[in-house]
Amino acid sequence: MSTTQPKPMFKTSILSRVFSFVGPYRFIFWINVFLGIFLAFATPVRPYLIQATVNLAIGKQVHLPNWVHWVLPSEAFNSIVQLILAISLFQVAFIILETLFRFCFTFGMSWLGQQVIRDLRNKVYQKIMYWEMRQFDKTPIGTLTTRTINDIESINDIFSDGLIPIIADMLTIVVTLTTMFFINWQLTLICLIPFPIMIVATYFFKESVNKSFVQVRNAVAALNAFVQEHISGMQVVQAFAAEEKEMKKDSRLERAGVAGYNKPKKTPSHPTKSHVVVAKDGDEVKTIRFGQQGVKGSPDGSARNKAFKDRHAKNIAKGKMSAAYWADKVKW
Repeated sequence: MSTTQPKPMFKTSILSRVFSFVGPYRFIFWINVFLGIFLAFATPVRPYLIQATVNLAIGKQVHLPNWVHWVLPSEAFNSIVQLILAISLFQVAFIILETLFRFCFTFGMSWLGQQVIRDLRNKVYQKIMYWEMRQFDKTPIGTLTTRTINDIESINDIFSDGLIPIIADMLTIVVTLTTMFFINWQLTLICLIPFPIMIVATYFFKESVNKSFVQVRNAVAALNAFVQEHISGMQVVQAFAAEEKEMKKDSRLERAGVAGYNKPKKTPSHPTKSHVVVAKDGDEVKTIRFGQQGVKGSPDGSARNKAFKDRHAKNIAKGKMSAAYWADKVKW
């Protein structure tokens, strides 16, 4: 009995291929890595200094770490007022420096992402240039346009909001939690109580967004293919006075990529379903995805085939508007 393999959170092979385009810009890449590390360690500095300033102002005894003595002039420790003023001025300077570094980090990652997708688009274009003619017959021009422009643009998110910013944010969390544990570990544990709930909720949200993202990208590709082909062929449509006929075409057929109603098609690129069909029964029309991706069907009369029919007999009897009907008809 075949079983589906668990889906990895991300494919390292694809990620490494994307990062291979970073090679010509490795200097900018490592500068941004350094900026990310600096910003992570800078996160708890300002809250700590604000706490120290408030405690000094209310007359509470404060034990300042050694690095504060290094960055402030020795004259600042002559009186409480001078110390508060010196710490406040240092905070202003630190905020300016942190803002400058954060701008450089954001700008650098966005610039790096744009350079990578430019090189990637050139690579894809060079690949398409050497395609055989039969490959252009199988792939609509609008789909190629979407893959070359929209989908590659999404790769920029790896750099602007993706791997490196995520690593920097994780390092920020580690530094912040370490500081919190150092100050008061009991209060820190209380603050961490919601964390497991947030992690579980984030996981399910990620799975849902991942499925929706693939569906949206496929829908956009089908839409661009539909618009491009119909606009480029508008002269032919008008020459044969076929405007009304074109308007009556069901866009669901184009989006699903099928040849017509009740004509199922394999969808190897879909994350979960192996087939799609635009089912029509009378006036009712419905797009149905069916069949578990990666699971092979069984021939008629086999034990698995009989088990499937018995398990889904009620839904199969519903006819063309049921996913079980098409799974039984096409796959099992």
